[in-house]
Amino acid sequence: MVPVLLGFTALSVDVSNISTQKRALQSLSDHTALTAGFQMLNGRTRAQATLAAEQVATLDGYQTSELAVTYYDSAHVVATTDASVEYVATTVTHT
Repeated sequence: MVPVLLGFTALSVDVSNISTQKRALQSLSDHTALTAGFQMLNGRTRAQATLAAEQVATLDGYQTSELAVTYYDSAHVVATTDASVEYVATTVTHT
């Protein structure tokens, strides 16, 4: 009976850690997308907005290579110019 209880305890700790890490990554993704979007609203270029988002990721302890920032136009297609940006999406990949 004790090994079963220990197994369930270990499983619950693992699930809790995964949930906490997922929440942290989602928070970082939200924060970087908002940062890039705010930069675009203030007339910055996509390159400048991406740099600002990367700085946020770095301050949170992530590598810039773990962050992808994508800019979309009003048709939900990848924006080809800074002026056509309507939406910002970020993806964080952390191993």
